[in-house]
Amino acid sequence: MWPIGSEDKEWLMTTRDGLTLEEALAAFDEHLRRTRGVCAGTRRNYARFAGAFLQTVFAGGPVVVAEIHMQHVVGFVAAATRRYRPRTVGLAASSLRSFFRFLRAEGLREDRLEDAVPMVPHRPAGLVRHLDPGRFGQLVDSLDSSSPRGLPDRAIILCMSRLGLRASEVVQLRLEDLD
Repeated sequence: MWPIGSEDKEWLMTTRDGLTLEEALAAFDEHLRRTRGVCAGTRRNYARFAGAFLQTVFAGGPVVVAEIHMQHVVGFVAAATRRYRPRTVGLAASSLRSFFRFLRAEGLREDRLEDAVPMVPHRPAGLVRHLDPGRFGQLVDSLDSSSPRGLPDRAIILCMSRLGLRASEVVQLRLEDLD
């Protein structure tokens, strides 16, 4: 929470009547920077989605945080699922949760509105796609293990398929890691 000084008390008083969108986002940004230590890029992303939410709810009018309801939150995230991919919707949901925690930390709301933000799955439902054994054998056989380029390609594909290593793990492998 911010230390309450005379200008802060004045700010808290004006929030009861409503803030401009810019004031609300500036206070949120300052909270993220000072209290949470969030980097500038993340703060911009969070402000983008928090601002879009506030514009949706208040349509350019004053932001009165006491007038935000669970239906606004669910409706905003539902609309985002029709407009964005799952990862972006997940970022929007995280942004809203952070914004609502900010409101509670500053004493502007007492409820836990962040709990109203729906969880967004990042992975599509269903089984993971894979190559059947015959096609996988064709892929491995197509690599020329006698060439300087084909040998590492073959090793990478075999590490990923037989050892279950992820691409990022294969990239980090060093000769000293092999036994």
